[in-house]
Amino acid sequence: MSLNKGNSKSQHSKEQMRNALLELLKEKDFDSITIQEITDKAELSRRTYYRNYRSKVDIVTDILHYTWQDYLAALKKLEPSSISEITEILYGITIHHKEDILLLHQQNLLIHLIPIATNDLPDIMATRYPGMSIDPKALRYMSTFIVSGFFQVIPTWLTENPEISSKEMGHYLEQMLLIYAPQQIDN
Repeated sequence: MSLNKGNSKSQHSKEQMRNALLELLKEKDFDSITIQEITDKAELSRRTYYRNYRSKVDIVTDILHYTWQDYLAALKKLEPSSISEITEILYGITIHHKEDILLLHQQNLLIHLIPIATNDLPDIMATRYPGMSIDPKALRYMSTFIVSGFFQVIPTWLTENPEISSKEMGHYLEQMLLIYAPQQIDN
């Protein structure tokens, strides 16, 4: 029983530190933010910080992990049947997290999402497209390529053309992917 209570307290502390870092990023450059500033803003001790994180990058990774988990939950709930629909869901989640994503992009921190997403993408593609006959190593590289592209396109879309819908963005990405792997991705 106390383990769950402690876990809940830890989750609450992490949420406070994630929010504190995001608030500080509105005012300062990531590299100039100190652990003390994060803990002061979160109203937590340094001990609590080090109980949950090893570095500021760990907080960034945690923020991005929660965003990615929202995407995975939406994928599971909506069960998309095409690359376009999979992408539309991603861009829809992106809109939901727009402020944080743009803030992390401005600080050159979105790159930390690539390993998180790349780990799951081969499974997502294999589940959605069981007939794909791509070597697992090639699929891993393709996943890294796709994820890297997504996270270069997202900030451009959100800052330059936010009027484009997530559905349209899904369609655009599907067109791009068809250029690179038409046999594997064609519906």
